[in-house]
Amino acid sequence: MSLPSKTSAIALKLSKRLLVSHLLVAVLTLLIVAEARGLLWGYGFLFVFILLLTWGTSRLMLSEEHSRWARTVKTMAGRVDEHVEEVQRERKQSSVILAALVEGVVAVDHESRILLLNPAAEKLFGVNSQLGRGRPSLEILRQSSLQDVIQRTLQSGQAVTEEIAIHSPEEKTLLVHALPVSYEEGRVGALAAFHDISEIRKLENIRREFVANVSHELRTPLTSIKGYTETLLSGALEDPMHNRAFVQTIQDHTNQLHRLIEDVLALSAIEAKKVEYRWEAIALQDVAARLIKGLAPMAKAKNVTVDNQLAADLPKVRADKDKLAQILMNLIDNAIKFNRDGGHVEINATPGKGVMTLTVKDTAAGIAPSDLPRIFERFYRANKAHTHDIVGTGLGLAIVKHLTEAHQGTITVESIVGKGSTFILTLPLA
Repeated sequence: MSLPSKTSAIALKLSKRLLVSHLLVAVLTLLIVAEARGLLWGYGFLFVFILLLTWGTSRLMLSEEHSRWARTVKTMAGRVDEHVEEVQRERKQSSVILAALVEGVVAVDHESRILLLNPAAEKLFGVNSQLGRGRPSLEILRQSSLQDVIQRTLQSGQAVTEEIAIHSPEEKTLLVHALPVSYEEGRVGALAAFHDISEIRKLENIRREFVANVSHELRTPLTSIKGYTETLLSGALEDPMHNRAFVQTIQDHTNQLHRLIEDVLALSAIEAKKVEYRWEAIALQDVAARLIKGLAPMAKAKNVTVDNQLAADLPKVRADKDKLAQILMNLIDNAIKFNRDGGHVEINATPGKGVMTLTVKDTAAGIAPSDLPRIFERFYRANKAHTHDIVGTGLGLAIVKHLTEAHQGTITVESIVGKGSTFILTLPLA
């Protein structure tokens, strides 16, 4: 029952109990007098007194003044009831809106103590609003950069917008909008809203690195092409001992540029999800055998042996044939290209519960632990001192990662410096 309904009920009960209490008092008085005196006239006097008391009370309850008072109380109770319901409805709406917000919201009082944390803020900072309410924001949120924004807002009475970094419970970049707000008794607190821009900043960094790396990768072959072309035009074209070598170098760098542009376009299409896939049941061993045969001349030139241990009776995988060939081509090509002289490459596969696990193991120099987390980034090369002369675009493993994820698979790497690396690919079975 709401507060106004209770008020009306209490008023009615008081009116009724007023009459009953008068009757009880009169009866009790009558009994006491009768017991004490034992006189007949006492009974008559008290009986008349009861009648008069009852009549007066009834007239009071039925009087116009009493009726006006009852109507006024009823009207006021109805208005209070409506007001309370409206407040409860608005409070419920506010709670639903705050809970639905993706952005975190924190409200503090004039002493920077927590008044409110919405669910997004609880998740963002790893805290509980019930336990944090009324406690200092720095103690609960544990973010000095955020506390600085809140303090400046409280002291200046002006809105503050700033980008901050937090390191717990995980590293994130936040855009904070804090503004002063008035609350009880004219006091001024602060309301801060947080927008997670970590992904935006990450993408911006990737874009900057991509542009810088592409520029670097393009500059080297273009410089060589330009230099050899100028040499030929300045007279070397008539030199039969060197002109063919110069033209061959120009062709090699042109091919390098072509591969780079093709890989950049392929990666851009994959990331933009503009690549069409034709899913079918593919025999992994057939695709691998064809690729190994095509790479045999390169393996022979590098003096690397390739051991294909894929069994003929392996179950088929669900894949796009061309994209699967592109994945395996990159992995096997890298295992040969970066291997040592007289090295070894081993290819194996094991069917599991719903997936096929394929491994490409080499005996190259290996990858340092610090390089492993970044090995699938665009243009990232491990062991730069040993691989700067090896032809490649630096995009192969990035393409492998994106194509593997498009196949609902995974790609990881294990490596021991000085012993080699093992790339582990999982693909769903057909």
